[in-house]
Amino acid sequence: MLPLRPLIILLSLCLVGCAAVSTADLFVDSSLSPDTGCHQGYATDGSVHFLFDTHRILKRTNDSTWRIIGVNDKPFEGLTGFDHIGDGDYFEHILYVPVEHYSSCTNDSNAAIFLFDATTLVRTRVIDLPVAQEISGVAVLPSMRELWVSSYCDGSQLWVYNVDTFELKRTVRLSPTLSTIQGIAYHDATFYIAQNNGILQEVTVDGHTRQVFKTDSPGAHEGLDYSQEELRWLIDEGLGEQKIHFLVSTGPMIP
Repeated sequence: MLPLRPLIILLSLCLVGCAAVSTADLFVDSSLSPDTGCHQGYATDGSVHFLFDTHRILKRTNDSTWRIIGVNDKPFEGLTGFDHIGDGDYFEHILYVPVEHYSSCTNDSNAAIFLFDATTLVRTRVIDLPVAQEISGVAVLPSMRELWVSSYCDGSQLWVYNVDTFELKRTVRLSPTLSTIQGIAYHDATFYIAQNNGILQEVTVDGHTRQVFKTDSPGAHEGLDYSQEELRWLIDEGLGEQKIHFLVSTGPMIP
């Protein structure tokens, strides 16, 4: 057994070290895309980039130019009661996009999922989500064929739907509760949630949350996706500065 004084010193160093590790970022912001011209969210199939703006969807090349190769600037055409797109996801050649009427957390309605053909960006289906609250983002859990839905206005839970039938399967309570959720992504049994305060949260399928990154970049911290071992996060610092931040892992957290 160590003498008392060295033991106290060792325990003190351990506590300081443990505190430093537990709050350390698990990602580093490694690079930036060109300006995307979009505000709300991002998804990719690994070969092209899909950008979600409040009233349009863009498709861009996966090269240094990020050239626009597809546009749908009338995503609500023929419909009423919709004026806001959130952070969508790509799955099996389809874009799953949260859409609603949104002015504020006390003035929102008509929560829905719009489906768009990923090749043409043509809208193919509209699914009402009457059970959901305001919706900010969606992410597909492929192995379970589930669509997980987040809310900017209610950070206490996530809604889980069957991705084929859109029936509500369950809700997952978040602990600790989050706030101002802008986007959600899934990778390797883990969800990642972007908060508008610049904090990135890791979320288990049981709803346990922990902070894994905090950005120094100002602005609106919007939607994200996980692809090719990178978290890709859309941060809007203003016109001309709406860029994807490529985050790479720094390694596992020590409990």
